[in-house]
Amino acid sequence: MKKFPIRLFLSLAVTVAYLLSNGASAGIVSVNGFVFGGAGQSLFGVTSPDPFSFTFDFDSSTPDLSADPTRGFYAVDKVTLNLGSTTYMANSGTIEIRDFPGSDAFSMKTAMLLPAAAGSATAIELSLISNPGTAFSSDALPEGTVSLLDLFAFEVFTIRAVDANGIPLAGPFSIGGILQSVVYSNPVPVPATLFLFATGLFCIRLFRKP
Repeated sequence: MKKFPIRLFLSLAVTVAYLLSNGASAGIVSVNGFVFGGAGQSLFGVTSPDPFSFTFDFDSSTPDLSADPTRGFYAVDKVTLNLGSTTYMANSGTIEIRDFPGSDAFSMKTAMLLPAAAGSATAIELSLISNPGTAFSSDALPEGTVSLLDLFAFEVFTIRAVDANGIPLAGPFSIGGILQSVVYSNPVPVPATLFLFATGLFCIRLFRKP
C-alpha cells in the first residue's frame, strides 16, 4: 500500500488551518410570533393572530461599526420575513448591542425589503430591553446559542411601510406583533491552532506505526 506523502499532508493541514482562521462564521437570529394589532393589517394582507417569522443572517467576524464601548453596531448580510402569503427580503440591516450600566438592549433593524407593500418599502424594527442591565457583559456579539426572550423583560416589535429613505409613511401603515421565540445563534469557531495540534498528534501516531 502506497504511503500518503507526509509533506503533502502537512501542507493540506496548514491550508485548512488558514481557512479556519480567516473564513467567515455564519450567525443567525430566528424570530417567530403572531400579528397583534396595528392599523396596517389590510395593507400587508394579514389579520390578528396570523403567524410571522423572520431571520437575520450575519457574519460573526464583522467588525463593530461603533467606537462607543457601550454600543456595538454590526452589519447584517441577509434578512428574510415571511408575513401572510408574502416573503420579503433584504441584503442589509443592523444589529445593535447595548451594554449600559442600568439597561442592556438587543435591537435589529432593516428596511427596503422587497416586494414592497403598496409600492413602498417595508421595515422591521425589533428591540429587546433588559433592566437593570444584566443581559450582556460587553457590546460584543455574544457567542453560542441563546434564547433572547429569556434574557429580556421588555420587547418592542413593529413592521411598517417606509419611503425610500427609510422614513415611516404617514397613515395606517404599521402592524405590531407578539414574539414567541427569538433564538440567537453564533457558533463558536474551532481555533486553527487546535486543528494544527490535532494534526501534529496524528502525524506522531503515523510515524510510530511499524
